[in-house]
Amino acid sequence: SFEQALSQVSSIAFVNKTTMAQLREGVENLSKTMGIDATEATKGLYRVISGGIREPAKAMEVLGLGAKLAKTGVTDLESAVKALTNIMVANNSTVKEAKVIADQLFASVVFGDLKFQELAPSIAKTIQVTKNLGVGLPEVLGMISSLTKTAGVTAQKASTQVTRAMLSIMTPSPTLAKALAAVNKQLGTQFKTGKDLVAHFGGKLQPAFQLVRDAVEAQDLS
Repeated sequence: SFEQALSQVSSIAFVNKTTMAQLREGVENLSKTMGIDATEATKGLYRVISGGIREPAKAMEVLGLGAKLAKTGVTDLESAVKALTNIMVANNSTVKEAKVIADQLFASVVFGDLKFQELAPSIAKTIQVTKNLGVGLPEVLGMISSLTKTAGVTAQKASTQVTRAMLSIMTPSPTLAKALAAVNKQLGTQFKTGKDLVAHFGGKLQPAFQLVRDAVEAQDLS
């Protein structure tokens, strides 16, 4: 029931009665404005807080973002709040950043051949790697979407493959060092890491991957 769900939130939120009353009011208002069940919304709030977003106002904002995603029909509330919470905790994202990420995830689902529920479990790690490598999320989502169409794999598997590919160009190795040396000789550059190469192309992965691949094949480094 709604009251039981609120009691569960109270058991992990560790807030005073005034704040708990504000959370109740927030959930009830969200339920009315978004047309979602109040008990379901409260369970969503529980998942946000238990996932690591402890600040009440911030947790309510994330719940609101999840509700908007669920309202579009691309996912359910549980999957939406789980994905957004994982992303924010893994990357120490602000609510403003999460809003942008939610919009990009929505676009990838609408225009790609993938399901949000398939993408949600692995996207947090993917986003963390994109930030470390200096790559834009829209491009990575585009690669994931492309793989689901051309290779016929699930969004989760495509996300894992793209993440591994990015890690391969980030992680120092003898093969990568030799490939970068060949690229430097060819272009007259001084790339020391794969991240340097990606930055050279303005955060674009495809041309960076292609250069490394060509260098590996030309010198039989594989």
